Amino acid sequence: MSLLDGLKDIVFNNYDILKVEEEKFEGLNIDLSLKAKTVYDFDKYITAPINNYKSPKELYHKNSSKYHIKNIKVPTLFVHSLDDPICIKECIPYDEINKNKNCMIILT
Repeated sequence: MSLLDGLKDIVFNNYDILKVEEEKFEGLNIDLSLKAKTVYDFDKYITAPINNYKSPKELYHKNSSKYHIKNIKVPTLFVHSLDDPICIKECIPYDEINKNKNCMIILT
């Protein structure tokens, strides 16, 4: 089962509860979330609206570690799998990690 299928199963299993909440959150659309073809689409109809973000792009930007790495003051080791299906290798903030003398990354 893919991540997207798992997310859609959660929505499907809680459909009645979520449908009641739909009118409370601008952009929340339970039915379209169940038709999502990508995680981005799912985030557009569920994750972003429920968390009061205008879009998945804003959600991803505001929740990215990339913008906080420069502030790390204690030695920190990042461990990341290159075949991680959620946080793909293209999302790893290599430059930010390498610029901070307190940070190191191990890739598996």
